[in-house]
Amino acid sequence: VPVNLVKKVLKDLIEFGEVQRAYLGVYIREVDAALTREKNIDISQGVYVDSLVANGSAAVAGIRKGDVITAVGNKEVHTVPELMEAVAAYRPGEKTNIKVRRNKQEQTIAVTFKNRSGGEEIVRKEIAKPLQSLGADFEELDAAQKQKMRLSHGVRIRKLYEGKLRRDTNIQEGFVITEIGGKPIRSIAELELVLGRTKGGILIEGYYPDQPTKYYYGIGLE
Repeated sequence: VPVNLVKKVLKDLIEFGEVQRAYLGVYIREVDAALTREKNIDISQGVYVDSLVANGSAAVAGIRKGDVITAVGNKEVHTVPELMEAVAAYRPGEKTNIKVRRNKQEQTIAVTFKNRSGGEEIVRKEIAKPLQSLGADFEELDAAQKQKMRLSHGVRIRKLYEGKLRRDTNIQEGFVITEIGGKPIRSIAELELVLGRTKGGILIEGYYPDQPTKYYYGIGLE
């Protein structure tokens, strides 16, 4: 398994709770000598589109039955496993160009990938109860955000909903949680772990962007 694909899987699991799979929505065959004769194909390698899923990523983009897929993004595709590996590098909602051979001519088609349900949104695993009770969506800081805020770690509150944070504190969206109960919070997984192991009240520490002052918020856990 390619290293970059392993990294994507791990990042998906940490960030969303499950692997984000892009679906192209095609039934395919590998191009071989027999198929080139049968379908009068003028290239010897690629992946033949035998049929399409109605309203799938490929069909919506304009890929047709009989097209031969030769590249996904910057990755050339010669075999079915190579096509599956190339598509696996994407998440639902992401876009790329797919090269196909059609009527002995090469065409480039812009494709937006869908999820298994036919939508373009990220599929999220049901949030564990301790995290869910806070009433917020979280995201991990990237390297640029850490550098800008001069932090080595933290988890940002992306959006607030009805829950403990909004009900019991005046915490605002954008706040970066750096510690809970004195324990560093480096990822959403760590945030969930600390909350799951804590009983009673917790002290949340962190910062707002462009503000040097450290803020503290206390809430009770059931």
